[in-house]
Amino acid sequence: MDGENLIIEMELPGRVRSDIAISLVGDAIEVSGNGKPYKDGAEIKVLVKERTNRSFKRQIQIPHGIDFDGGRVAATLQEGILRIILPARSAADDHISITIE
Repeated sequence: MDGENLIIEMELPGRVRSDIAISLVGDAIEVSGNGKPYKDGAEIKVLVKERTNRSFKRQIQIPHGIDFDGGRVAATLQEGILRIILPARSAADDHISITIE
């Protein structure tokens, strides 16, 4: 927590904004993404791959007693790090989509 803001950070290497969806649903932030198949060159033999092309979905509960302004939630994606900032709110919103800048 940063003063009045709650900050969520996730590592999402290789993902772009269009691959990721973020929603504020009740008392939780939901982050999901679609996987894309990747191809290695036909002449390259890979011993180990440490990357995934799978879809994912994470739901992060907002701590009890903390209320956030869904209309001012901000998200950025830089160098594979997704950062979501939730500022304090005055009234609860049921479901809000969040755009990644």
